[in-house]
Amino acid sequence: MNTEVLTIIFILSLVTFAFGFLGHYLARIRSGRGFAAIGAVWVAFSVAMLVGMDKAPGWDGLAYLFALLGVSAPSAVGLIGGGAIGYFRGDKTANA
Repeated sequence: MNTEVLTIIFILSLVTFAFGFLGHYLARIRSGRGFAAIGAVWVAFSVAMLVGMDKAPGWDGLAYLFALLGVSAPSAVGLIGGGAIGYFRGDKTANA
């Protein structure tokens, strides 16, 4: 297999795992602000890539499309999946 393909697969896995771990941790400690902050960063990145893709001439927009598919989508899957698991496995005791 090509080294570029293996690098892309590794980066996709790393991004998904990193955002999944972060989402799991933030949801487990019930940090709504932290979860909202990382979600806002994700939304800002996605919007920036969409605007860049719209403004790019010709085939140059494909780089933005690949950034959306290769970074934004896996990070969203990791964040939502890790957040859901962390939320349901989190500490359910109430502090008095």
